[in-house]
Amino acid sequence: MKAALPIQVEDGLPGMTRDLCPSGVFFETDKDFEVGAPIRFSIEFESPHGQLRLDCRGEVARVEKGSGRRGIAARILDSRWNHNDKTVAAVVTPQGAHTHE
Repeated sequence: MKAALPIQVEDGLPGMTRDLCPSGVFFETDKDFEVGAPIRFSIEFESPHGQLRLDCRGEVARVEKGSGRRGIAARILDSRWNHNDKTVAAVVTPQGAHTHE
């Protein structure tokens, strides 16, 4: 789905999502990444209960180099929903296994 949300990539590098789905994300940032490289990122969402953060571990699937920013498509390998720095749910995407804490 189309979604423009702030994203923090490795070491606090800012970016903005363009598309988001359960198995991946496409975002724009200033840093260049290599296809196949591991990547960590966090996306913040507003909710009625406060801010939620989706912390993800993934793999770079595609890099679009244009003028200025880079477009990065990343597969989400696993993720954790956090509220007030406490994990509220963990998801492992490839196997389809879900765990809730």
